[in-house]
Amino acid sequence: MTPSLVVQFTVAADGREVKIDEDCALVLLQISGSAAKAVVSADPKTTVANTFTAPAADRTDPNILGFVLGGVPCGLNIPVEKGRSIFVSCSGAGSVQLAFQLNRVVVFG
Repeated sequence: MTPSLVVQFTVAADGREVKIDEDCALVLLQISGSAAKAVVSADPKTTVANTFTAPAADRTDPNILGFVLGGVPCGLNIPVEKGRSIFVSCSGAGSVQLAFQLNRVVVFG
């Protein structure tokens, strides 16, 4: 797993899967290009469209790991286990940068 991953979009898209291959923490979410909004979730059905529109009722969505509006980065500290997938949605063409803190144990000796 690289400490930084960029998911690129040519148009708005929902639920692009990113497989996690090491225990880590998602620590930063940032967008560029014409994309104005992005969402990272634990469920492919939790997308930009249903995160930023008015919900049918007041509720809590535990699937949303983070979201970003405009060019302002979103700092996070969300543990993500090896073998899981996270899903990236974006409101337009552009790039979504995900930064991870890897949970590696270094043994000396």
